[in-house]
Amino acid sequence: MQSSAPLASAPKPANGTERPTPTNPLWSSSTVGSLPLSTSCRAFGKRDPLAPSLFVLAIEGFACQIRLRVKGINIAGLQNIRELLFADDACCALHNLSDLDHLNRAIELYERASASKLRNNKSFLYPLGAFRDRPIAPDLGTWRLSDSQFRYLGIQVGVEIAEDAGWEDVKASTIARIRSIPMYDLPYAAKCSIINIYCYTKILYYSRFLPAPKSVVKEIEEAAMLAIHGRASDGTQRRPKVSRSRLCTPLDHGGFGLIDLPRRLAIDHAKWAYFCHPPPKWDHAVRKTTKLLPARWVQYFEAWALVTTLNPPELSKSQNY
Repeated sequence: MQSSAPLASAPKPANGTERPTPTNPLWSSSTVGSLPLSTSCRAFGKRDPLAPSLFVLAIEGFACQIRLRVKGINIAGLQNIRELLFADDACCALHNLSDLDHLNRAIELYERASASKLRNNKSFLYPLGAFRDRPIAPDLGTWRLSDSQFRYLGIQVGVEIAEDAGWEDVKASTIARIRSIPMYDLPYAAKCSIINIYCYTKILYYSRFLPAPKSVVKEIEEAAMLAIHGRASDGTQRRPKVSRSRLCTPLDHGGFGLIDLPRRLAIDHAKWAYFCHPPPKWDHAVRKTTKLLPARWVQYFEAWALVTTLNPPELSKSQNY
């Protein structure tokens, strides 16, 4: 797999619903699958502790291992991009076949630690953006699309903004993206899922490098709410039929699972700091993260933390994640 022709896969989310595919990202390379409930988590009930807003917490420890090993793709004018994580999705840019070895190892470790298997149902690869007209590389060496490397949960993340772009450019691009997605006849849950995946992910990505101003977050949230509630025939905004609180409540609690962007950014920033500069003990990070979570999310996270270890024997010689 060559960096000159990145590939991507279409996502199949953990809740089983289909997600639309964005049409204009410039590049991406990811592998895809779906994550069933683990045996241990079933004992907790039918709720999914790896729900959309928390999956990134579950995979983060192994993502650190991937960041250490996967070289990534060099894009002219942009920093070297290796691995991105948003909500319940991950995007891993593959530079060469040796990266597949490292990714495969990380997947195996994740499956062992989480007692979950990543499946390759509906997994496939195809070119995106500027590479859309190029055929898929006919020779991937000994790799097959059914191999575990292509079972990694993934979505396409379009990086189409220059590295020197400020938050005004990011805001304008995100709001334009929100307005360009036809969502008027979709159910609330579908609208929230689309906003989470294709709009809020951009904010989470750029906030890694420069924290988003509150005014920018507010304007993007307002655009998202307008897209969710729609406009009346006279052009005015329709009266909301669903409260913001219910929109941001997890699906298992009768809500629609929209990411609460200000809180999500705060959690993401704290979590990013923890795992870039790991605390002495994983339990410390668990306690701190739990304090940042809304009460309705705590039981999910605690259930996952009880059955998961981010430091299996194979990683004992590396940093303690």
